[in-house]
Amino acid sequence: MHQWIPNLIKEGSESEIIEENQERAEAMADYFGTVFTQEPPLDKEPNQNKESTNHLLTVDSDQDDVLEALSILNMEKSTGPDELHPKILRYIAYVATPLTVTFNMSLDQGMLHMNWKV
Repeated sequence: MHQWIPNLIKEGSESEIIEENQERAEAMADYFGTVFTQEPPLDKEPNQNKESTNHLLTVDSDQDDVLEALSILNMEKSTGPDELHPKILRYIAYVATPLTVTFNMSLDQGMLHMNWKV
């Protein structure tokens, strides 16, 4: 039979082994109960009635910002949530100007171009 919890040494002992599953589970529960930190409850509930404005404040980005961000990417890192490897982003930096213009136009108009939607 496969054992999910290995044999444990009883706390405070150097050689007394806990072999029974129930005892091992209780020993682990006792241990984790001592190291668990319970956070105090929040002082105040979030305001559920707050009205949303649903608009983005002004965002200024220019080609230099984009190129600078691309130039400092760590090429040894893995992909991010966009699933684009940093090497790919670095190699396509030449499209920074048209992308910056298109992105800013989209922000100014408050609309996303249909081709950009997935």
